[in-house]
Amino acid sequence: MCLRFSDTASTTAAGSEAAAETETAAETEAAAETKAAAESEVVAETEAAAERTTFVMGIDAEYPPFSYMGDDDEYICFDVEVCQAACERLGWDFEVFVVNWDEKLIRLDSGECDCVWSGMTILDSMYEAGYVISEPYYDNTRVMLVKNESGYASFTELDGNAPA
Repeated sequence: MCLRFSDTASTTAAGSEAAAETETAAETEAAAETKAAAESEVVAETEAAAERTTFVMGIDAEYPPFSYMGDDDEYICFDVEVCQAACERLGWDFEVFVVNWDEKLIRLDSGECDCVWSGMTILDSMYEAGYVISEPYYDNTRVMLVKNESGYASFTELDGNAPA
């Protein structure tokens, strides 16, 4: 979950997708300090957010099984159900806001939604921009399976070959 706090106490959420970013020890320490400072604001901001009655969840509506429109024209699946359950526990009404994924943070920062919740790469630059990110709730590790007799032993051996 990714939290971003502004003067209006917007709460935001995001998952994670595979990404690699090289950083120095100093950058890592600075990111950790930024994260800790932002997390210290969570209690005060959460209290302010508790006065809200409707939580608006921004989703990528074409990201099954995490979020998509069902046959009954309702947004369903994993991310939506988790957010609905959290809202129920907090006593908040729940609303889905469909975002163009390329504009997710713009929509979040503009206040059109309280949360962006779908697979998102977690980068240190997000902490520096004011986002507080929880532990990822889903591991998007990619694997590849081949038959023993295929002759392939690593991903690099597949270079130049088209998958079947």
